[in-house]
Amino acid sequence: MFKTGSSPADWSHEPDTGRLLILLSDLPQKLSDDYEADLFGGFRPYKTFTGIVLETFEDVLAFNNFHEGLHLGTILALRNFVRSKG
Repeated sequence: MFKTGSSPADWSHEPDTGRLLILLSDLPQKLSDDYEADLFGGFRPYKTFTGIVLETFEDVLAFNNFHEGLHLGTILALRNFVRSKG
């Protein structure tokens, strides 16, 4: 439901937000455990949609934090907009 290019307009059903919150809260520990277990050792460089080449898995982690920050900024802006209209 959340792949590149996806849109809520394409969903056949709404996501289970309770399940998403559980997955999100567990994600930092799971990522840490998987990283320590060297599950990302076979990483190959990846070029993003915007042309940024991620050479290492550590580059991916840094880029992901930036990317998620963009989402957070949009969410907060929308929340503030909705609150100002209420």
